[in-house]
Amino acid sequence: MNSRAKIYFFFIIIIASGAGCDNPAEQPGVVKNISVAGLLNADTLEQNIKVFSTSSIGDNRFHVITDASVRVSDSASWTEEFPLNASEDGIASYSSGKNTFSPGHSYFLEVKTKLGTAYGSTRLPGDFNITSHPETDTIYIPNNSFIEVELKWTRSNGAFGYIIEQDNIRKFEYSGDTLSGGSSGSSFTFSNTIKIGVSKNLIGNTIINKTVITVIAFDKNYYDHHFNYSNSAGLNGAYGYFGSGVVKRVTFFIK
Repeated sequence: MNSRAKIYFFFIIIIASGAGCDNPAEQPGVVKNISVAGLLNADTLEQNIKVFSTSSIGDNRFHVITDASVRVSDSASWTEEFPLNASEDGIASYSSGKNTFSPGHSYFLEVKTKLGTAYGSTRLPGDFNITSHPETDTIYIPNNSFIEVELKWTRSNGAFGYIIEQDNIRKFEYSGDTLSGGSSGSSFTFSNTIKIGVSKNLIGNTIINKTVITVIAFDKNYYDHHFNYSNSAGLNGAYGYFGSGVVKRVTFFIK
């Protein structure tokens, strides 16, 4: 499979494509209606877990659950409550930022609602490093030109794939002021290397002057839900997924 041919977007909630069993009662351990979308990130303090309900698999009408009790623990030394942070479009976001999550460690989820209790577990992929470039690098590209950059990184133990996000930051003049804007794209690979197109396109009075590349190593639960279309991944008692990822970035300043 061409790693650049298939485009994906990270952190999008994909609930129930209809693949797998069509009848929720046929799936052991799944309580009808509870849905969870949780991805622990080892590289940020703030974590978000989304909780909502659907009437059945394939139902895109989300019903908000704002009174859930959401807890995450490492099973050994701490348990952290995730209080309600926001509610929008039928989906409630429960957030916290007291504890850090370490690569290679296992974590456990408990979501209590009036519909029942859901449990989850995930093991964060191992740590890794981008080896082809430093955290910041400078690339010299003529105006309106395009080059390919080969990005390489060490393999993350336990990762089931990598998502690569590319954010192109444009610099432009407006009423005498210098402002910035961006555009994004994503790709997916099983490998620990990928070729990325970097350009210095001039469009009107704008020019790309910085490109940020993000590499995310994700676990089996995230892979099973988003790529194998599993109705429930890393969860018992809910649809959706409870997964984890490790993130690394490199910034290219374009001259």
